[in-house]
Amino acid sequence: MADYQLNLSGDRELITLMKKMTDLNGVKQAIKEAGAQMDQVSAKATPVQTGNLRRSGLLELDDDGLGVQKGYNTNYAAYVEFGTRFFAGRFYLKRGYLAGKETLMTSLQRWVT
Repeated sequence: MADYQLNLSGDRELITLMKKMTDLNGVKQAIKEAGAQMDQVSAKATPVQTGNLRRSGLLELDDDGLGVQKGYNTNYAAYVEFGTRFFAGRFYLKRGYLAGKETLMTSLQRWVT
């Protein structure tokens, strides 16, 4: 099986908010919440024919809780996400990322103010 992951990073607003944070426990909690939201939305948006793609989803905290990765471990996950010349992409990971980003921004703003 192929290991497929989509890592999106470098959002300037997120980096600016995280630099203002002095208590890393708040950041870690915000990242956990965002990861859970990303996992939930991505799993719901994953197209299901046999259920294999949805079951192969993995969520992993890294960098001592300061990062989160969501990936799918099937050899066809990238084709379903981005599409081919024969069918349009479903963008299930992108939807999860956008939901997680919104949750993270809200949580970080709550901790900053």
